[in-house]
Amino acid sequence: MSDNLIKGGKMIWIKQWAILRFIKWFMPKTWASALKKKIPKFIKKLIYHEFHTYYSQHGQDYIIINEIFKGKRDGYFLDMGAADGKFISNTYALEKYYGWNGICVEPNKELFEGLNRNRKCITVNKLVYDNIDKVWFLNDQTTSRIISDKDDYDPACLEEIETITLDNLLRDNKAPEIIEYFSLDVEGAEYRILESFSFDYIFLAMTIESPTMRIQNLLKKHNYIYSGKMPVGVDGLFLHKSIMT
Repeated sequence: MSDNLIKGGKMIWIKQWAILRFIKWFMPKTWASALKKKIPKFIKKLIYHEFHTYYSQHGQDYIIINEIFKGKRDGYFLDMGAADGKFISNTYALEKYYGWNGICVEPNKELFEGLNRNRKCITVNKLVYDNIDKVWFLNDQTTSRIISDKDDYDPACLEEIETITLDNLLRDNKAPEIIEYFSLDVEGAEYRILESFSFDYIFLAMTIESPTMRIQNLLKKHNYIYSGKMPVGVDGLFLHKSIMT
C-alpha cells in the first residue's frame, strides 16, 4: 500500500489535486455550475468533493479518506493541534462528510473558541506533553507552543498552564483502543509526547509534521511503518503494521 501511495501514485495525485484546486479557485461559480451539467458523473463527483469536502492544507484528509480507508464511514480520529477545527483541518471533512467521531485538542484559548463552534466531536482545551506538569505556553494564532525561557517573549502572550499526557487524554475521553487516524502537529513537541506514550492504543494511520529520525525510529519499534512524506507539504505518513496486511 505505502509504495503505491507515496511513490507510484504520487504524480497522479498531485496532478488531480492541482486541477481541482484550479477549478475551485479560478472558475466562476456560474461556469462551474454549467460545467457540472455537461460532464460525466465521475468528474462531477471529483468537483463536488473538492468544493465541499477537503480542507487540509496539503491534502492529508484526501489521502486518509480515499487512499488509506477507501471512503470508510464512522471511523475515529485524534487531531492534536486542531486550531479552530475547520481552517486547513485534517479531520473536519472526516467528521462532517463521512460520519467520523473523535477528539480535537487545542490549547490556545482563542482558537479553542472557534473549535467549539465548528466541531461536534469531543473538544479538549488542554496541552498534551510528556508528563503532568506546569509549563509556559506561548499563545500565538499560528505557532502556539511550549517555551523554555519566558524572558524572551512578551508576557502578554504567555500563560502558565498544566499539561496532560497522551495516555491520560485518551483514557479520560474513553477513546477506543484502535483509532483510525491520528493527526499530530504540535510545533516541535511531537517526539516528547510520543516518547512518553504507552502505545496501549493503536493508531492505524498517522500524519506527523516534519517527523525526525528519532520519531521514525521510535515508531518503528512499535510496529509503525514510515511510508514517506505526503505528496505535498512536510507531513510524514505512518501506517501501523496491522493495516498493511
